[in-house]
Amino acid sequence: MNTIASKHQLIRKLDLGSLDLFVQICQSGSLAAVSANAHLAISSISKRIKELETLLATPLLIRKARGVEPTEAGLCLLKHAKTVVLSVEQLRVDLQDFSLGRNEYVRIFASASVVEQYLASEIAEFAKRFPDISIDLAQLSSREVIQAVRDDQADIGICDVNEKTLGLDFKTYRTDALMLITPFKHPLAKKRTIAFIDTLNYEYIGIQGSSMVQQLLENSAKEHGLVLRQRIKVSSLSALCRMVESGLGIGVIPSGAMHLIAKSGSYKSVRLTDPWARRELMLFSKSFASLSFGAKTFTNHLIA
Repeated sequence: MNTIASKHQLIRKLDLGSLDLFVQICQSGSLAAVSANAHLAISSISKRIKELETLLATPLLIRKARGVEPTEAGLCLLKHAKTVVLSVEQLRVDLQDFSLGRNEYVRIFASASVVEQYLASEIAEFAKRFPDISIDLAQLSSREVIQAVRDDQADIGICDVNEKTLGLDFKTYRTDALMLITPFKHPLAKKRTIAFIDTLNYEYIGIQGSSMVQQLLENSAKEHGLVLRQRIKVSSLSALCRMVESGLGIGVIPSGAMHLIAKSGSYKSVRLTDPWARRELMLFSKSFASLSFGAKTFTNHLIA
């Protein structure tokens, strides 16, 4: 009985081109179709599949009158082959920048409110000025942003200040105000300013997860001995706005996000008078002095 090759033998002998052909055969169900697309003779493709079957010590395809289909082992190989082929494509994309001379990467992790309010335009302008520096941007909660900086997953984190930011280097980025938004005909819609405690008799639209805004609201309600009434929780600021516009409750969002994610005239905004409603958005790093040239350049771009 034939046995499958060892790990090192498999790595040395497994042909990526044959794996790619195998995936195409399984997807099309036809050697002839793959032959036409790949500009290879059917006999050549059959030989490569036979070599795969020998290497893996098991039949991979069942030949039928109208094409082929994978065996159970073939289905197992197909699942892994798709991952391998996708990884090779990702490798190609990632290394393409280096081949073009773009060898500077900046890893940025930012909170949702920062991404939705500011970073799209900031990154667009930066890309025009510095086309050889690539940006990897991830949107996470503020706590996750800070942890990513601490774990060296991010060069720069951008979010508001909280207890988790202690011990990191920081630079001021923006000042941000939190605003109450209400349906157009809500009882609070006529107010120009309001204290948060005076809103707690009304239904709120909450944000799922560990949003810092959500934590601020819940903690402030607890300090007053009250509970934030939240019948509905959503996953994003834009979804929160849609719920408010539909009359399902009130919510709190950063002032800079209102014109980006809510339709003008479909809600009312009211300024919160609580001190915590004014936030400092900061850039965080383990050490700004130790950042790469690309990360330093992007940092200077944001705070210029």
